[in-house]
Amino acid sequence: MDSPNPDTQGTANAVENLLEQVPQDFTSSVSALNLEVVEHLLSNDVEAARQVVAFIVDDYSKDAQTFLNAFMNAPTASRESLIELLAAHPWREIFDYIAGHPEMPDDETRLRLLNSALLNSEPADAYDLTKKARSLIANSYTMLSAFSDPQTVERTARIFGFAQESDVIVGDLNALGAPLRERIVAAEMYELTVVNLQLALAINTTPTLDEVRRSEPVWHYCKTHVEAYLDAIRIATPSAHILTTEATLKSVIVDQYGDWTDDQLRAVIAASAPEASLTDITDIPTESWASVMAGHRVVPTVANLTAYVKVYGVDESVAQFVVDGDSFVDLQDIDAVDDDERVALAIQILNANALLASAARVGLAVQLDLPDGVNAAALVPAGDDLFARGLEASLIHDESASFAHFATGGWASVVDAFVVSQNVKQFLTPALVSGFLAELIRSSAVPENIRSTVVENLATFVPNDEIEPLRAAGVYASQKRIKLPIEQINRIARTTQDPSAVLAHLVRDRDLTPDQLIETLALLGAPYSALARGPGVEFALPNGSSNKTLMERLEVTGRVEIFNRGWGAGKGVRNLV
Repeated sequence: MDSPNPDTQGTANAVENLLEQVPQDFTSSVSALNLEVVEHLLSNDVEAARQVVAFIVDDYSKDAQTFLNAFMNAPTASRESLIELLAAHPWREIFDYIAGHPEMPDDETRLRLLNSALLNSEPADAYDLTKKARSLIANSYTMLSAFSDPQTVERTARIFGFAQESDVIVGDLNALGAPLRERIVAAEMYELTVVNLQLALAINTTPTLDEVRRSEPVWHYCKTHVEAYLDAIRIATPSAHILTTEATLKSVIVDQYGDWTDDQLRAVIAASAPEASLTDITDIPTESWASVMAGHRVVPTVANLTAYVKVYGVDESVAQFVVDGDSFVDLQDIDAVDDDERVALAIQILNANALLASAARVGLAVQLDLPDGVNAAALVPAGDDLFARGLEASLIHDESASFAHFATGGWASVVDAFVVSQNVKQFLTPALVSGFLAELIRSSAVPENIRSTVVENLATFVPNDEIEPLRAAGVYASQKRIKLPIEQINRIARTTQDPSAVLAHLVRDRDLTPDQLIETLALLGAPYSALARGPGVEFALPNGSSNKTLMERLEVTGRVEIFNRGWGAGKGVRNLV
């Protein structure tokens, strides 16, 4: 490269004199690659400078590279002016050159040149944007006026093209000029944060979905990245509701129930305001009912509950909806649903024992204001206190048929009902209690008049020799001093062979003959059976005051004698007859 001598050409006049003497094609030759010449042309003859740029681009030789390196490192050179012309030419490699040239003076210079190139560029596809170039743009756009200052429509479109090619994701929309910001928002090239959403929506309040849906591009971005949107709101304002009106909730569910996962839909519903609760659940797709029900975002009308239960029954979502801690929901608009439908709803609620406590089931059914309660036969005995609570609430008829039905569920299904019933004694029959006689007699919760009725009519209520019912009857009768016929005492003794169910009765009955007493005691088995085996038979006197009293009674009549069996062996009984 032939370079003029700086000592003789250091002034503008000298350069001008030189340019007057050069051939016409001078600016398209290597001779023009001189710092002072190009600097002069950039300031005084832009057209000639463009010719030099064209030569550099078309013949990017070692001489050209050496010139560019020298020019970019010259402290007083109009570096940005040259870059502007190179970008406008356009030189395809200019952004790679700026990003990757190792001999760039410093990072500040690199960024100034990048900014100049962007401001004077053609569309981005006119350049070879290498990974290094794209990375530089993506990492430094906040420091470039090409991005931060408002630009013309045409220039904004070109800067936006570079942002797209560089995969720019804007962390703070405040860093952009307004025209570019609008394009970035429309292209969804920004992070979902509350501040960015406020800028995108031109609001200064919480960017709820009510606001978001007013902007189609913002709504599209949020609904396709709903989890990121939810996270953004939670991070900025953890307690904020992301949706505040019923109209928005309804529209969001209708639009998104097929696109969002169940978890995403439930998360949006959970973050909505209670005031957004749906008045009519049938306004949204059936498939989304469980989510609003479980999320408590439907007004608790009987019509809504009826509609849901008709489709899904009383499921986990209903259970979550109707129960709130230790209380249950207050149903509204009872009369809007006819009697038959309310009865059908009550039956399904009352039978949901796997999901709801009996107190909640009965409380909800009572709210339905049923004109004639519920037929017990429609309910499923489940071993809980539903029957008793239904009787107390006058929801189930206090009659034999109700007891007979719930008795099929065993003692646990009726025990509390025997306690609260006002009528059970009127229809107390052996058939009604045959499956749990022992439990009934032993239960301290059951009124004594009911238990006593059973024991006093033992032959009727326990026609067969069943061990536990007879044992319970014997013990209860002895505790309550109920006198049983000797034939029933004998049956208890023979069947149970349990002294605790028999001896107290014998002690109290002073009218028994010795033969009757021995007959009954012998039915208890050993050792009492020895009394019937004739004279001379001996056995140890059983412990207990009742045994002592009875043996002494027989001794007085000459049937036995009580003797000492030796030191430490206690007393014995010997038959005398």
